[in-house]
Amino acid sequence: MTIIKISGDKQPYKPPEPVVGGELPAKDPLGHLDDEDLAGGLPIAIAVRKPGKARRCAGLAPLLLFLSCGIITVGLISGFYLWYNSYGGRRGICSVTYREGEKMGLFHENIHLPNDDTELIEVPQLGKWQRSRVIHQFSVRKTMIKDLDNDKCYVMDLDENLVKPPTSVWELIVKIRRGDYFPQEDVIRRTMRIERGPLSLPELRSFGPWIFGACETLPTYTLVNVDEADRILDREPRDDDDDLLEDGDGFRKKRSIDVKFSGAYFGGSEQGIVETTIIEV
Repeated sequence: MTIIKISGDKQPYKPPEPVVGGELPAKDPLGHLDDEDLAGGLPIAIAVRKPGKARRCAGLAPLLLFLSCGIITVGLISGFYLWYNSYGGRRGICSVTYREGEKMGLFHENIHLPNDDTELIEVPQLGKWQRSRVIHQFSVRKTMIKDLDNDKCYVMDLDENLVKPPTSVWELIVKIRRGDYFPQEDVIRRTMRIERGPLSLPELRSFGPWIFGACETLPTYTLVNVDEADRILDREPRDDDDDLLEDGDGFRKKRSIDVKFSGAYFGGSEQGIVETTIIEV
């Protein structure tokens, strides 16, 4: 039997240390090849990495951002268009001094001209005249008077002799602002009577979008002029008058008159302020 003894003074085995130094590999994997090798048709393998789902999602982000910006832009343009048609356009205050007999007064009204076809007039309460909103729609040749105290609308034919178009009204407002002109007008009185109503929505829609929008939820009536030669408010009873009724004692009396509204507006003409009294007989 052979016995191998290991001396305790012998050092344990250590692996050799790596050699430090030498040339580092080229950054270009093809740098060690000569031009002749490349030209000689040496086969070269190139790996192409396909885009993953993350890259495809990143490519959709700009598209979604572009679509969102387009939708927001369209919404802003539509909102501005609706705002302009409802609240935009030209606005001004028309002040007129008027003479009624020996009395003088100052008449104010707020005018909104959304386009060259429509006039919206806000008239405050003044003396015996009730507050009202007036719309002149030139395309359909109609005038609407809205009784703001009783929530009723009245529609009548547009009198172009008493109401000037929006362009002329705006020129008048500009002159008043500059102080070039301050109208002094008389009061023109006219009496209208209710012809028919309340109107249906299809009938009301034929008067144009502005009148329809202002009166679609309110009872609306059409008006006709009371003939000056046969004014019910001013004439005396006659024997052949169909408007006279017999009372219980056999005496004939004039049919009762119900005044529904009394208001006024200035249409920009040189004829004066129009006082409108609406009656029902």
